[in-house]
Amino acid sequence: MSSEPVAAPDLEEARRLLRTYLRDHDSGALAGARRFGSAAQGHRDPQARAELTALHAEVEQDRRSLASVMQRLEITPDPLKRLVTAAGEQLGRLKPNGFLAQRSPLTDVVELEALTMAVTGKQRLWETLAALGPEITLTDPDELAGLRDRALDQRERLGRLHAASAAALATG
Repeated sequence: MSSEPVAAPDLEEARRLLRTYLRDHDSGALAGARRFGSAAQGHRDPQARAELTALHAEVEQDRRSLASVMQRLEITPDPLKRLVTAAGEQLGRLKPNGFLAQRSPLTDVVELEALTMAVTGKQRLWETLAALGPEITLTDPDELAGLRDRALDQRERLGRLHAASAAALATG
């Protein structure tokens, strides 16, 4: 085994990789926002619906922040990735849930788990951009820290909603 250090990619290669990475996150953010909207409309608990509606608005703001980063870097969304991701998100709603004509009580729990995973991915996006540095991302580190902190707050709020939804399974 060679102990030689791996050469860091040059700026051009880093930007090429970043373009792919941001396009992937852009398509995921679109699907995630749609899922937040769906969960906000369909959750069984009215207080949870209100919190999910607020979270959905924040997620849309985060999508605009990502679009701004991409615009600064002259990266356009990939329409094919967006289409495939949106189709996958739609197909995910068709899964059998044991109930023919109504929403399963498990749906709230499973949706909150999926939303938590989406927010965790978004948190990691902001952390990755911060690690790359402003010379590559053309993004203010304080802006990225604020976006990361908002993602952490969103995860905590989703965690509370998940705990309440899971507990509601026991009470019917």
